[in-house]
Amino acid sequence: MPKNKKQCYNTIMSKIDLMEEQIFEMHNRIMNLKRHLRPDYVEECPDEIESEKAVVEAIGELYATELLTRDPEGDA
Repeated sequence: MPKNKKQCYNTIMSKIDLMEEQIFEMHNRIMNLKRHLRPDYVEECPDEIESEKAVVEAIGELYATELLTRDPEGDA
């Protein structure tokens, strides 16, 4: 790789690294602010929430299917 291109690449990568560090620092400050304003705050992952909803829905469907396949009990 020519020296000029390598130097340009290194400059871009160092700027990206600096931006990444600044983003992490901003994230940490935001999380600290949230914890300060609401001490009981817990960050939740959207994927985890959707997964839990899917499990509850699947259990509900299994329960409903099981109830529909059971024979009636009693005189009512």
